[in-house]
Amino acid sequence: MSIINGYSEPVVRIFDPGSPGTAEETITLPLTNSLGLTESYEVKKIFHELISLTPGQPDIVNAQQIIGYMITFTLNYSRWITGEALYGAVKKIFDAAKAGRKLFLTPRADAPWREFEVLLANETLELGINKGGRKALTHRLPVLVFRSAKLESDLKWFPPGYAEPGGGTGLPIEGSNM
Repeated sequence: MSIINGYSEPVVRIFDPGSPGTAEETITLPLTNSLGLTESYEVKKIFHELISLTPGQPDIVNAQQIIGYMITFTLNYSRWITGEALYGAVKKIFDAAKAGRKLFLTPRADAPWREFEVLLANETLELGINKGGRKALTHRLPVLVFRSAKLESDLKWFPPGYAEPGGGTGLPIEGSNM
């Protein structure tokens, strides 16, 4: 497999800021449509342009230091999502954000070590039903947007086949009797 950072469904854990030890609720969202779950990285850096004041030898030197990343996670359900998923997951996430709860997103359940404290970053939320009127089976248009609540010092990318922190794939060593 050549996929980094997992491939399964996203998970949101909701915490009461007053008692952060145990999640109030864990919500597993459905896999996204063909537009997928995307991660956008805003590189935060200190940038300087140094200009030499020597009249005979003008020079410009650029320098930068990357200090971290703000990550935006976009879960695109624009083609279809069930009413059960909308009401049982999406609405709960919006209600929790409105109530001031802390949200933690694991973009892919099969990579639980990639968890981020996030803010619900939607400016709008669109909702429609797919063709069929009364006989329609799914809704369309919702796109969920989360943004990391804190500066991430690392991309938190993991190689294909990575199964748990500390290294290894979780597979037995060749030739061992495990």
